[in-house]
Amino acid sequence: APAGYDTIFIPGFMEYVGSLPLPDRGAPPPMAMVGDKRAGVWGAPPAKRAAIMGGMGMGGGDPQLADLVNRVKSVQKSDPAGKEAWWSFCDTSLGGVKDPSRHDAATLQQFLTQYGA
Repeated sequence: APAGYDTIFIPGFMEYVGSLPLPDRGAPPPMAMVGDKRAGVWGAPPAKRAAIMGGMGMGGGDPQLADLVNRVKSVQKSDPAGKEAWWSFCDTSLGGVKDPSRHDAATLQQFLTQYGA
């Protein structure tokens, strides 16, 4: 807690931290500020970073899975009944987890087949 330090230490510490490059402060690169709609991978929440980077490190992801995720998202965005169907499917079969990128290809394909998309 700051109250445990004397009044000389705190300004010196703040000056030191302010002089560090952004990566040394644990901040994301300037382009990827959290909350910025244009944020890159590093500014995204951990689950989204995993989905963007293919789920396993920075290697390429499964293109079939990415296509299925995009198809489920499209169903949700383009049709209120599709969104309701996806949410119902998630609640009854997937423990309420509604993010399509957190499910495997077989599960997404099962939903799309049942929905007729």
